[in-house]
Amino acid sequence: MTGAGTGLGLAWLQQGNAHATEGSHTGFAPADEEQNRLLQQLCSGKPSVSWEELLSGMGLQRLYYFVSGGKRLPAAEITTAAEQGDESATAAVALFWRIFANWAGNFALFYRPAGGIYLTGGVTNRLLPMLDRDEFISAYCDKGGMRSLVETTAVFVVTGAIAQIRDGIEGLEI
Repeated sequence: MTGAGTGLGLAWLQQGNAHATEGSHTGFAPADEEQNRLLQQLCSGKPSVSWEELLSGMGLQRLYYFVSGGKRLPAAEITTAAEQGDESATAAVALFWRIFANWAGNFALFYRPAGGIYLTGGVTNRLLPMLDRDEFISAYCDKGGMRSLVETTAVFVVTGAIAQIRDGIEGLEI
């Protein structure tokens, strides 16, 4: 289970026991050229950037700052602006989901969770209506030679109930 909210949580379940981790503080690994540029901008003046710095409310603000050319907005206003079709806010949310998918794909490789990966958290749920499922699945499965392993790991979003994003290799089932 991993969740974007005020921070980025990460835990795994084994034989009925939950194990919390601090894995979200590991170094962010960009998946494409845009994310490389983001990392370069964020590393200016500091040695590293963690996944949590991008996949949280503050992370959404950092992503908006990056895609908007230096404008600042609180996360709630970015979400509202994206819902209203603002180009920079929409781009920030889309980038958030691609990075979250990359993170979740890494999680699938680290733990190989037979029961799937569960996405939780307030930011996750608030941005869920703006999720492009096909783009998410593409970024989630983009793991080179390990793609087939990731494709077999289901991803769910925990809301009031569980909304299924992806179920195995057959593709998207809603």
